Formats: sequence, structure tokens, C-alpha cells
Amino acid sequence: STTDELRVLPSDLLQMAGIAEHCSLIPPEEINEWPEDTCSEFLSLVSGGETEFQMKLVKEGLLNVVSLDHNGTPVEVLLKQSYSKESDIEEKVSTAMEELSDIAQKSEERKIDVNTPEISDGEFNHACKEIDTTTSSNNTCNDSQVNDTPKVNESPEVDKREDRETQLQVSAGGDSVFVSHCDSPKDFWIQRKTAAEKLHYVTERMEIAPNFSAFLDAKEGDLCGALFKDDGMWYRARVLSRDNDEISVQFIDYGNTSTTDEVRVLPTDLLEMPGIAEHCSLTIPEEINKWSENNCSEFLRLVGGGETEFQMKLVKDAPLKVISLHYNGEPVELMLKQSYLKESG
Repeated sequence: STTDELRVLPSDLLQMAGIAEHCSLIPPEEINEWPEDTCSEFLSLVSGGETEFQMKLVKEGLLNVVSLDHNGTPVEVLLKQSYSKESDIEEKVSTAMEELSDIAQKSEERKIDVNTPEISDGEFNHACKEIDTTTSSNNTCNDSQVNDTPKVNESPEVDKREDRETQLQVSAGGDSVFVSHCDSPKDFWIQRKTAAEKLHYVTERMEIAPNFSAFLDAKEGDLCGALFKDDGMWYRARVLSRDNDEISVQFIDYGNTSTTDEVRVLPTDLLEMPGIAEHCSLTIPEEINKWSENNCSEFLRLVGGGETEFQMKLVKDAPLKVISLHYNGEPVELMLKQSYLKESG
């Protein structure tokens, strides 16, 4: 620091040696220099001086070389594991990005036919053989009755009366996606299959989230690491609201919401990486005003708890993306439309 005020110390304080000792953490053989991400992780673990370590002196000098133990594990080993995972993940992500670039280039060369044919009853029954349509209802969808998973903020209705020509500007090709959280066909979150490596990277980094600094003054809009009490795991999240120690959050890599009383400060790499989950609404066929409750139930069964792989085509890009989902080559919205028309008839 710098100052413009100095004082002469009395003799007793002059004769007492300084209490702080200058140290350097011993690096493992495989690491020549600690990378920036590892430095951030070490600072999080230090937690502003609140964390207690066990120190072992490796080499004494003006700059002491030391080994630090935390909860019985050498800190240098913890950082080494993180360093190795990051190097491996970065290489895999780089490879995946190159593959994505090739796919995108090929997709640009493909011609897209956006005039999707109607599906006959027989074709619909074949495509939906795993969907139970025995329950019929003419009621509109009630999200709270469809899914027990905590709801995200209420989504606006998709205006199906918009210019249909604009809505049918479907992107080339189609990305493989999984539905990570679902309330209804008009309100759900997807993860792209191509983001699997990034999700794996985030998941592994969050394994040490309990060691990150406590986020004592987290407020609405802040990104943080949050404890999901249902499974005891830590995930990246955005603060939605706060009432003293009860914090409402939305998990940005999955889309679901929850409340927690434990949040942590995220390291820089996890702060800068965008959320993996994307907020979506299924495009609504012209003949339908709102999805029925039975449509919602069918869609949830088809989603299969996040196990079902779909092909996604973007209809309208927005914070709430309007998309078309294809399952076994058939548009899901047309599957649901056929069921809706049967109910109405």
C-alpha cells in the first residue's frame, strides 16, 4: 500500500520480529507454473483468511516453500487435480468446437423445406406409441398440475397470430437437444448435445464449490454457486430474490428454480461461461389457441425425464426461443396437434 503518514516505533515493537511469513506453495512435478484459474481457486479456498490450514515446511528461506493441508488433503494436490481436469476439458472443448464449425458449414449448404406435411392418424399413433393418450381433457394447461419440479418465472404466451412467414424462418439443419427442465410445451429449458463437454467441465469444477468463498451479500441478478438441497450438490445459479437467509435461485445450466441458504462466489472461468440451458417454447399450430392439459401431460411423458433426444429447429430467436422439436422424424407440435383435435372432436 502507499501512505503519507509514518511514525517511529517504540523499542519493544522494534525488537519483535514480524509475524507474517512469506511463502510459496510447492508445485507438483507436472506443473511448472500455476495457471490463472488455479490461482483464483486458491484465493477462493483461502477465503479471505478465514480458512485454517496445516502447514508443512519443505524449504526454509526468505521465501519459505510450504505444503498446506486442508481437511486432510494437500492443497497442491487439489489444485493439481483441477489443473489436469481443466487441461483435458479445454482440449476436448476445442476439438468439439472444430467439429461444430464443420457441421455448421455443411448445414449452410443444405436446403431446408419448411412446409411440414400433416401427419395422418396412423402415422401419429406410430410416432407416439410411447405416449399414453387415454386421458382426455378440454381444459387448458395448468402447469402446477403437470410437473412437481419448481416452476420458473411465468412465461408470456407465444402469439401464434404473428406473421407466420417470419415464424417459419427455420434455421438450417437441426441440433440434437435434451429437455433439462419442463413445466409445459410453452415453458421449458433445453441443453444442446454439443454442450456436453462444457456441462461436464462445469459439473467437475462445482465439485469443490464448498471451498469457494461465501457470498454473504448476494443480491437479485447476481451469479453464484448455489446448494440444491434436493440432492446436496452445488450448481451455477442466478439469484432471483432474497428474503434474509432464504435465497431464491434459478440454475442456469438446467433451468429449474429452488430456494437455498447457501451460496458461494464463483471463480472467473465459471462466471464468464454463459449458462448452458436455453429457455424455449414449442411453436403452436394455427388451429390451437392453447395447449390442453392432456397435451402438457403427453409432452412431459415424451420428454422422458430428460432422457429423450430431439432434433431442434429454431423458429424465432428471442430470450424465450420459439422452436420446433422433432422426435423420430416427426414434429412434436403436430403430434400434440393431432391429439388436441381428437379431444376437441
